[in-house]
Amino acid sequence: MKKKSLLFFMLFLVGAVGLSAQKVVVTNPVYEFNSSGITNVSKIEITPKETRLHIHSTFIPHWWVHFSHNTFIEDADTGERYVVTGMEKGELEKQIYMPASGDSTMILIFPPLDTKKVKRIHYGEDDNTIVYGLSLNPKAKAAPKGEVPAEVTQWIEAELKKAEKQTLVDLDSEAFFSRQPARLIGYIKGYTPQAGFTSGIVYAENELTRESSPVVIQIHEDGRFEGEIPLIHPIYKYVIFQNQNVNFYIEPGQTLSMVIDWEEFRHADRYRNRRYMFKDIRFSGAAGEVNKELANIESRLPDFNFGKLYDNFSLDADKYTLLLDSIMHDRQEALREILDTEQLLSHTRAILQAESLIRYYSYLFEYEINYTRSRMQGEETEQKSLPASFYSFLHKIPLNDQKLLIASSFSMFLNRLEYANIFMEGRTAVSVVQEPEINLGEYLYGELGLEMDADDKAYFSIQHTNEGVFTPNEEQIKMMHAFSEKYKKQIESYVAKYMGLMGYKEKTLAYWHYKDSIYTEVLKLAPSLTYDITKLREMKFDFEQMEKEDGLDLLSKLILPIPNSFLKAEGVRLYNDMYAAKSNGAYKLPPGKGTDIFRSMTDQFKGKYIFVDFWATTCGPCIGGIKSQKEARAKYKDSPDVAFLFITNDRESPLNDYEKFVEEQELTNVYRIKQDDYLYLRELFKFNGIPRYVMVDREGRIMDDNFQMHNFEYALQKALKEE
Repeated sequence: MKKKSLLFFMLFLVGAVGLSAQKVVVTNPVYEFNSSGITNVSKIEITPKETRLHIHSTFIPHWWVHFSHNTFIEDADTGERYVVTGMEKGELEKQIYMPASGDSTMILIFPPLDTKKVKRIHYGEDDNTIVYGLSLNPKAKAAPKGEVPAEVTQWIEAELKKAEKQTLVDLDSEAFFSRQPARLIGYIKGYTPQAGFTSGIVYAENELTRESSPVVIQIHEDGRFEGEIPLIHPIYKYVIFQNQNVNFYIEPGQTLSMVIDWEEFRHADRYRNRRYMFKDIRFSGAAGEVNKELANIESRLPDFNFGKLYDNFSLDADKYTLLLDSIMHDRQEALREILDTEQLLSHTRAILQAESLIRYYSYLFEYEINYTRSRMQGEETEQKSLPASFYSFLHKIPLNDQKLLIASSFSMFLNRLEYANIFMEGRTAVSVVQEPEINLGEYLYGELGLEMDADDKAYFSIQHTNEGVFTPNEEQIKMMHAFSEKYKKQIESYVAKYMGLMGYKEKTLAYWHYKDSIYTEVLKLAPSLTYDITKLREMKFDFEQMEKEDGLDLLSKLILPIPNSFLKAEGVRLYNDMYAAKSNGAYKLPPGKGTDIFRSMTDQFKGKYIFVDFWATTCGPCIGGIKSQKEARAKYKDSPDVAFLFITNDRESPLNDYEKFVEEQELTNVYRIKQDDYLYLRELFKFNGIPRYVMVDREGRIMDDNFQMHNFEYALQKALKEE
């Protein structure tokens, strides 16, 4: 009897061991890193037949998730992959909509794993690994979330002590303006390079001169980050990490530290239907307390549907203003209550007030520019422009208050102010002053006696139906280029004979005389810092168009009379820099990572003039520009003198769209590089927006780092002629 019992017990043990080998269940498996805020692996079941991953998705209610046939698990140690074979509670390659709760669990089925050999797996889709190092040990415990490592804390403290300025500036003093750079440093808690990015970027800009200075924020493998930001005054900006904006305030000469938790990035990834405000940030440095208050208040303010504003530009001005008030009401009221009831630092209060004010009135200007564009294109009403009374809101803005420059929206506000239609009509007025005796058509078909053919008639029909500012389509661009080539010599003789009455400098001074009169006599506005800045912002372009003596005359008449000493100094600097660059000619790129990345693509074309196009499939003007140059590319396809080079990145040009467009446009010499590398090229050539074109000479020197691609033929022939 005892032998039977012992035998039975041994058989039971063998069976139990066999069962455990047949099925392993890991609930809430420990993992090393998760790059997604939507996807979590809540359970892993392994049997001799299959491996089942329970994918718990947390997303916006009624939005959908998707699982492709290329979804995989991978042995973390050997790299061996197992592709999905089936799915429960959903269907592969189909959109799976989230319920009202925003939570749903799907089961993905993979081939079986040998748990004696496979200890950890990665989970992902296509070439994108999502969750790293999932443990197959049911007893594994997650390591406790640690604080910032001591060595990182020591590094931050040491860097903060190096800062030139340890106190805040008086925002109303002359010390507001300064050319001291600032440093942004910090640490991303929980970061590893598996996050898929190793750098961030700050789109810094000199708003006084319209010079862009994007700065790469380098992220080290241990999660520390750092970068130096050129400044001319305090700013309220943001740094972009992984397409997520993190706001910060900083002043010239300061160092600001921010410690961010990776879990915040995952939250931001989850809430894609709104602008996510990072909440759990530890700031330190001279402006640390201001940043803490700003982050706290911004996270409490309700968001608003600015998309609705863009959908209603067809409304009359009064109705649009009412709509704007209704959309921003909750946010404005919440801010007003905070400002009225809470004790805040003076800097915090000033920044919030400037940001709110400039953002609101920027949307009125946005209405003005879109309203004007629709009327110029002949839509609906007979009224071509808004009355001067529309601009009365400018009297509600303290245009002489330098604190407005801190606001992140100030650059957009300036742009809309300087190109407001009530001023732009001045360009037409100046043109009328120097109207030639006869127009081009009268010269060609009257004075010269040429015969107008069907193509000529089509060209002039464009001119008559699109008076004012318009954006030509692809066919119209081709037609205009063909006309210019056909009558190139005749147009040159016409310009020399009839259009040489007023030089560029004279036109510019006449325009500003007109604009000044509108500003003071029509709008009844007093001289102000903001208006003076609009004059300085034009100088860079103006200096490019004229000789050094004319540039100096323009500087002395428009900029030197400005009362603000810093603006005057910036005008003089801009003048010296522009004409020094003109005399120096082509330049060599400075040593650095950006130059190395650029040369890895361009060195193979040495001996040719290279025209580099920074573009993206998500950029409309980029697409239009490439299409318009298709014939030129075909013309110079086998040229020993010319190479066209196209550079985009993996974030702004999704692979399928990229491949389709490249094939359609027959593009060669195309590079789709990692966004991290692309950011270094933005920093190298100082551009925030695209398309951006660069012309490189036969030796690899930069001839023009802000080339106008429509001048391609002229610039190439000029370069060849001067050799």
